[in-house]
Amino acid sequence: MQCDIWSVGSLMHALISAQLPFWDEDRKQRKQKVCNEELDLTENFYLSALSDGAKDLLSGMLTKNPAERLTTD
Repeated sequence: MQCDIWSVGSLMHALISAQLPFWDEDRKQRKQKVCNEELDLTENFYLSALSDGAKDLLSGMLTKNPAERLTTD
């Protein structure tokens, strides 16, 4: 279930910003970013314009640790 939350968060990020979170053309760099980089919600005009609640939701869905990630509960 946690991977579903991550997937919805990724889709939400892409729909808002027109780019995938942690994207890189190089596959190894992309994996490195997914595993180690913090989510930057200021990188894009549309992301930075989100309300605090929307930023919290997106950040919660894209939390690295599945135990800390938002759930459907």
